[in-house]
Amino acid sequence: YSLGAVYSPTTKWLIGASARFGGEVDAKQDAEVLGEAKMPSRIGVGASYYGIPNTTLSARYDRTAWSTLDPLGSVNMTTHDATEIGLGVDVMGPRLGGVATVARLGVRDRQLPFGLLGDQIGERTFSGGVGIPLGRSRGQLDLAVQRAAPSAAGVNERAWLLSIGFGIRP
Repeated sequence: YSLGAVYSPTTKWLIGASARFGGEVDAKQDAEVLGEAKMPSRIGVGASYYGIPNTTLSARYDRTAWSTLDPLGSVNMTTHDATEIGLGVDVMGPRLGGVATVARLGVRDRQLPFGLLGDQIGERTFSGGVGIPLGRSRGQLDLAVQRAAPSAAGVNERAWLLSIGFGIRP
């Protein structure tokens, strides 16, 4: 089951919340049940502030109870409940062909549901990008770059991610 709601207490604020509650799940092999568990429940809230001209500030929080899947795993692999927090800002950028672009910056800190040597893996990601309107604002080209830094049990990893997206509005 899932439920979500969006509320705008003023013209400058938008607040959303959602929740998902899972049912039973089982692992079978040749019709024999090997394990049973509950699907992970999830709750999340987010808010956006529009009170600064040409700027949107946003924040979100999400919590997923992945450990409810532990009965399907093995003794050597356990899952962890995971939290995710994100902050972002969109600002009006330079004008191209008379239409304004959008510049974006963000940071996300999250825990992953699996671990390494008994330690839960965490990841911090910094991102930046630009949205360029096309075809009299009927389409948009989105370009973004992210710097991800997962770590656990003294092991650190670094990655660059490049995203290219294209959207069309009918």
